[in-house]
Amino acid sequence: MSSKTKDRYFEVLDLYSKPPSYKFNEEEIELIKQYEPKSNYTIKYCIWKQHRINGKYICFAIELCRQARKSAFEHSVQVICERELTDVEYQEMIENFGTCNRRFLVYNFDNIEKVIAMDKLYNVKTPQQFIDRCQKDLSIPKKSFG
Repeated sequence: MSSKTKDRYFEVLDLYSKPPSYKFNEEEIELIKQYEPKSNYTIKYCIWKQHRINGKYICFAIELCRQARKSAFEHSVQVICERELTDVEYQEMIENFGTCNRRFLVYNFDNIEKVIAMDKLYNVKTPQQFIDRCQKDLSIPKKSFG
């Protein structure tokens, strides 16, 4: 590793350790984007395999390192479908760089309508395949949301 590359690496590590309240400037955001390209991330729509005490079997996960080997999380869920991050979602991930020290950022739901509403915030249409599986496999009644 060259001296310049090492310096950049340690700059990114320093940014990673900033508190969640820290706001990155444009130069820092560009540096983070060099080390965390959009292609590293993926969205997974899943259903938990095992019993959930809280009754939340629907899982929406953002994978932060898609090239890594299969994890325990991935053995615990059935991935129904995947999609790329939108530009807005990617920007949020960059702005929150360092606040998630896990490979997956996971949101659990008891209702498919909540996933649909969350996707609408980012102008994304929830995959119909996922909606159908949630309604069929989990017998979750479609509720009006909002």
